Amino acid sequence: DVRKMEETANQFNLDSEERQLVMPIDVLFGSMIVINGAFVGIQATQNDDNTLIYWIDLGFTIIFTIEFILRGILQAGLNYVHQPEETDTDFNFFEQANRRVSRFSSLRSR
Repeated sequence: DVRKMEETANQFNLDSEERQLVMPIDVLFGSMIVINGAFVGIQATQNDDNTLIYWIDLGFTIIFTIEFILRGILQAGLNYVHQPEETDTDFNFFEQANRRVSRFSSLRSR
């Protein structure tokens, strides 16, 4: 059935585009979590009145706040991409997939 193959291909393309957008963020902030974990281990052996440790902690707090904001923006964009229309039915899948891909493309161009 050609229609089923087309539906699958369109959904695969949209999913792979989303992964390309999300994956670099996961790698970057996942690395920051590992570095922060190592720093916490080092921090446990230091005294509490070290000013450098305070600034490093503040830096990690800022980095993770930025991550939180970026993920919120990304999720809001993806919710916009997958937002259904009132006219959506099981019979207009191609139109739905086309609309989602074009919405996603407009997000990437922002």
